Amino acid sequence: MNTRHINSLLGVLALALSFRAGAATISLQGPAAPVLQSSTFTVKLQVSALDAPGGHPASISGQVVIDLDSTKISYNSLTLAGGVSFWSGTGVAIGSLAGRQTLTFGFNGASESGTAATFSFTAIGAPSTTTTVGMTDFDGLFGTFVNTVPTNQSFNPTVTGTSVQISAVPLPTTAWLLLTAFGSVAGRLRRVSRTVRGSR
Repeated sequence: MNTRHINSLLGVLALALSFRAGAATISLQGPAAPVLQSSTFTVKLQVSALDAPGGHPASISGQVVIDLDSTKISYNSLTLAGGVSFWSGTGVAIGSLAGRQTLTFGFNGASESGTAATFSFTAIGAPSTTTTVGMTDFDGLFGTFVNTVPTNQSFNPTVTGTSVQISAVPLPTTAWLLLTAFGSVAGRLRRVSRTVRGSR
C-alpha cells in the first residue's frame, strides 16, 4: 500500500469521525467553591446530548474512565441517577494509569440532558492545592456513546473533566477570640515585665 492510499484512508476515517462529532458533551461538574481539607464533596457527571442522532427524548449509554490524584482526593462512592444503570451490572472498576487512580464504568439509560451520576470524594490534600479530576471516553478512537432510541446511534461527544481546590479548615470563631485574648494578655504581661525590670 503506497502513501497516497494510506493518506486517502486516513482522510476517509477523519471524515467519518467528523460526521459523528457534534455539540454533545459529557462533562464533570466539580464544586463551585474550594472544599475544606478532610471534608466530603461531590462531582457530577453531566450529559448534554440534545443534538445526538436518533430519537428524542434520547436514552444515552456510554463508558468513561475517570482519573484522579489519590494523594489529594479520595474516592468514596458513585451513585447513579434514577433510571440509569451500570453496563452489565459491573459497577466501578478501580485501577491506576500513569500514577493516577482510575475509575472505569459504563452506564445505560441516562437522560439526554442532566446528571447521570454523582461521585463522592474526600479532600485529603494539603490546603491551597488544586487537583484535577479527568475524564475520557473508554474507547478514545471510535467512542462508546450511543443514543439507544430507537436503535443504537453512535456519536462522539466532547468529554471534559474538572478541577478541585482544597482550602484549610478555618478556626472556629471562639478559637479566634481565645487566640486574640491570649495574645492581648501576653502583650500586657510583657509590658508589665519590662516596666518592673526598668524600675529596679
